[in-house]
Amino acid sequence: MEATSVATIAILLSIGLSAGAYSKAQLGFPRVPISAESPDHRFVAFVRNHPSVDPPSQSLWIRNLHGGEKMLRTLFPDVEWCEQIVWSPDSQHVAFVVEEAEVEVYDTKAERLRPAIWLVPRRGEYPPAAVVRDLSLLSGGRAVTFRTCLRRDDPTKPLSRDLWDGAYAPCSTVQHVELEGVHGTSGPRRW
Repeated sequence: MEATSVATIAILLSIGLSAGAYSKAQLGFPRVPISAESPDHRFVAFVRNHPSVDPPSQSLWIRNLHGGEKMLRTLFPDVEWCEQIVWSPDSQHVAFVVEEAEVEVYDTKAERLRPAIWLVPRRGEYPPAAVVRDLSLLSGGRAVTFRTCLRRDDPTKPLSRDLWDGAYAPCSTVQHVELEGVHGTSGPRRW
């Protein structure tokens, strides 16, 4: 465990002992909430939780099972999170779905993280109004298929509860988006 994580946990525990207990999420547990092994069994992509008074606080990682691991990037605390990781069939690319709305693809051969691509309409709301479901990363990491679902499923519920309750409106038909040559700011090309 990194020294900063140990120090943060110590501070949270000392405050927590006098002010009440902290949740496991605030203490950075589970340490690795999600992971996915590549189809060829050479890599594991995973998300690491970090201690935070206001979780989530996460980072994206890749581990070569024949030696070494690498942090790809730290997600913005309390704003970004990752709950889905998908490998391409050829094991050369892995997609991390961030905020349930954008995809970040890591190329294991070039050892680089591509710019993030938003797969749902981006209108500045938080959390995003729609979520990505059933993501598949095609061989070569050039395209993805997925469905989108509106986050708001019940207008009779209070907005703050409806956005975070985990229930979604029916999903769209399968969409296909080319990622090759697309940059995070220009948007994907849809079919």
